[in-house]
Amino acid sequence: MSPRIALCVLPLLLLMGTLAPGQESPQSPQDRIIALAREIEHKVAQLRGLEILHPTPVGLKNKESLKAFLMKEAAKEMPPEKLQAQERALKKLGLLPHDTDLRKLFLDLLEEQVAGFYDPAARELFLVARGGDETDQAEAALDRMVMSHELVHALQDQHFHLQALLESVEDDDDRTAAVKSLVEGDATLAMIMMESPQAAGMKQALMLLPTTRDGLKAFMKLSGAAGEDLGMPGGGLIMDAPAVIADAMIFEYMGGAKFCASLLGSKSKGGSLDFSGIDAVYARPPLSTEQVMHPKKYRAQAPDFPQRISIHGVQQAFGNSWSLVFENVMGELQLRSWLTDLGLKRRARTRIHTGWDGDRYALFAQDGAPDALVWISEWDSPKDAAEFAEAAQSSVQKHHRGTAPKEDVSGSDAASLKVWRPGPEGPVSAVEIVGTRVVVLEDLPPSVFSSVLEAALGASAEEIKWKARKQDKESDR
Repeated sequence: MSPRIALCVLPLLLLMGTLAPGQESPQSPQDRIIALAREIEHKVAQLRGLEILHPTPVGLKNKESLKAFLMKEAAKEMPPEKLQAQERALKKLGLLPHDTDLRKLFLDLLEEQVAGFYDPAARELFLVARGGDETDQAEAALDRMVMSHELVHALQDQHFHLQALLESVEDDDDRTAAVKSLVEGDATLAMIMMESPQAAGMKQALMLLPTTRDGLKAFMKLSGAAGEDLGMPGGGLIMDAPAVIADAMIFEYMGGAKFCASLLGSKSKGGSLDFSGIDAVYARPPLSTEQVMHPKKYRAQAPDFPQRISIHGVQQAFGNSWSLVFENVMGELQLRSWLTDLGLKRRARTRIHTGWDGDRYALFAQDGAPDALVWISEWDSPKDAAEFAEAAQSSVQKHHRGTAPKEDVSGSDAASLKVWRPGPEGPVSAVEIVGTRVVVLEDLPPSVFSSVLEAALGASAEEIKWKARKQDKESDR
């Protein structure tokens, strides 16, 4: 939710069983945390291959101060009106239950799950007091893992300017998720290697990590573990959260770690792993979750660039009486969650979401009318577009309580239109496919339906490509 808060919990949930014994300490909690940072920061820097430009201030927060901090950051970076608009859009897309309070859900999840965070704005690192016995070996080992993860964030910031990196993609949820997957995956990978530094089999083992809520549930069931059993506070909220929220949180760490592992090289001495390939990615961070989910699409000589779709013409077609509430990008990651909620089997979901090439959705509002949704997407091939269109038709039909389309206008293989029109004056919904483009419309007024559909089909699209990025070291800022 907040790009300035680097979370570290889900990897710990999975790795609690592999913790090495820690050292007992008679120090005060604050002194113990500072001593821990000074003890391992050079080991972390050596493993990660990044020079420490200066020591990072570290501290400890209790649950009350953590909650106050999270609420302050949330209000600053996600103002209530913006979060409410996003909530309306996600509910319209079917990604959130209608009784969901998105702000409360985010804050509850963060309060429950955060074990530590690095704040790029203040350039400080904090661990969260969990209330356990600080001399307990498992507690000490957990602190060491969290500390190593957050120290990597501090090194990233000193060398790659995290705040500027995250702010550069604020208007695109999919690119934001891709960049956060790089940042969190990098730190998660280093954290794992601090506990198990042997290079042999590391990449293969990482490929087994779950990257979705349902995958994590299956993993926990298979291992006979649960959040409470592993000593994590709570543990249940992330498992019961809507897929679009839980999958995003899990993917940043697990999917990100897999992506970063694919970029590792082997040094000649001792078989240790070389992070220089990951360093290079900060100059050209992934442009979409598609590139993170399928690293070959990032590394290819001709990378698979996502399409940026403009809704300018659509907004004009609605006219002045309608206001734009929210617009953003679904991306392959959220699309996978959407398909999961639709009830599709894994093989069918994968076949559809791997054909994604770009999208843009927008929610429009007018007093006295239901919110109107426009979702424009581009696909790798007409076949991919047709498969997604079929899923979209199922979604719209579900929205209309199973009612079949009132009109079915099918032309050549290149174009097909299905329309839901409950009554002559009622809102209109439709799914149309033309070549590699699919347009989904929900609850549009009949007066603008045709003009909006035409504008959506003709909306411009261009590839998003890398721009030169200045990577100032902290000493240069």
